[in-house]
Amino acid sequence: MIDSNGPVLNTRLVNAMQEMLKDNNEKTRSKMISALMGSTMLSPVVRQIAVTEEAMKQGNARFKFTMIQNDKGDKYFMAFTDWASLNKWKKEEGQQVVHMEFDDFAAIVLRKGSNMAGFVINPYGENVTIPRELIISLKKQKDERNNH
Repeated sequence: MIDSNGPVLNTRLVNAMQEMLKDNNEKTRSKMISALMGSTMLSPVVRQIAVTEEAMKQGNARFKFTMIQNDKGDKYFMAFTDWASLNKWKKEEGQQVVHMEFDDFAAIVLRKGSNMAGFVINPYGENVTIPRELIISLKKQKDERNNH
């Protein structure tokens, strides 16, 4: 994760999501997943005060990831493909933005004790949900590929 205001463009991912939303089939889903796996996205976070004096001395900042909830009460982290998509979200006091890849989202969604249902890409645009079950499957496939 990198805290930065640099350019982030995911034209390939946005196009693949839009194509999948128009015609959701195995080919368009595969194309979207492939684009996702190579993308760096933006995620809003709020920096929190370090909890312990030792953490403050070490400069260990703690961040709270901004979440969104669906009608069923499921919580998702937010991922934005570009600054224009992020700007559709309300800015919270103390909000910063980090650059994250699929593995970063997988790590926080799948960490022990997490009750997160997944992450959602461009919730105020394409609104593509990547549920926990899909994250588990993609992570497993990626790890198997990397081990061969």
